[in-house]
Amino acid sequence: MNHNHSFHILIILTITLILFSTFAIARPIYVNIKSSGTNDGSSWENAYIDLQSALSQADGSTFTQIWVAKGIYHPGTEKSDTFQLTNNVALYGGFSGIEDNLNQRNWAQNITILSGDLENDDIVGPEGYVLTAKPDGTTNLIGKNAFSVVTANKTDHTAILDGFYITAGKTNGRGGGIQCNESTPNLYNLYIAGNWASSGGGVYWERNLHIKNVVITGNYSARHGGGIYLDYNGLIENATICDNVAAQCGGGIYSDGISLTIDNSTIFNNRASEGGGLGFFNLNYKKRAIGYFLLGIK
Repeated sequence: MNHNHSFHILIILTITLILFSTFAIARPIYVNIKSSGTNDGSSWENAYIDLQSALSQADGSTFTQIWVAKGIYHPGTEKSDTFQLTNNVALYGGFSGIEDNLNQRNWAQNITILSGDLENDDIVGPEGYVLTAKPDGTTNLIGKNAFSVVTANKTDHTAILDGFYITAGKTNGRGGGIQCNESTPNLYNLYIAGNWASSGGGVYWERNLHIKNVVITGNYSARHGGGIYLDYNGLIENATICDNVAAQCGGGIYSDGISLTIDNSTIFNNRASEGGGLGFFNLNYKKRAIGYFLLGIK
């Protein structure tokens, strides 16, 4: 056989294998609570009905994306159950359940809720999420609730959460909605509402925070950071942080970190004993604001 001909065949086979491998990696895992198929996550028709099943399959190598259709998803049945973010895995909500391209989704229209309301007995608004967490922690959050709806433990920027409503977390610890421990995930296109915690009602964050296109509203902290408790550096872009309450300091945002950049954001009508909109603990704190509006109310 001609050596050049053999070489060309080898190149074609190699390219074919690469394309096949790329296609296999590119396929997302599908989740749709209303699916009635084989429940294996292979397509919208056969989507998992439980998000935790998809998270268990997403290993960050063969499967790196999870697409979640509109509906309400709970992390489990126990208070310690949580949706755990993973390195190299992007978790996307906001699908109707027919899309074949990520750009086709509409997360504002196809409301996809991650809820800590484990017994479905909380008082919710018409879309199915808790609008406001009250100081007593029981008025709207009635019974058994997950401590933290979403958790990141030592994850990096390759962990992505995008296109969800986060609600009904309740804990005497940190981060009722989202708790990030020594982690730097990217959070985009989120609506975080109706969560309760001792620190960081909506979000508690250690390490470098990056959130973009988010609304954080109606969360409560029994201590600091009704909306966000930041324990390091932060970048907040295109955010609305409003109507959050902290019993002590930082109704909207509390930080004892090093620096914070707020870009094109609105912070208003948050309440606290000190620092309704923003509360800073570190006296050497550096903050840089680019076009944000702040109205803090004690």
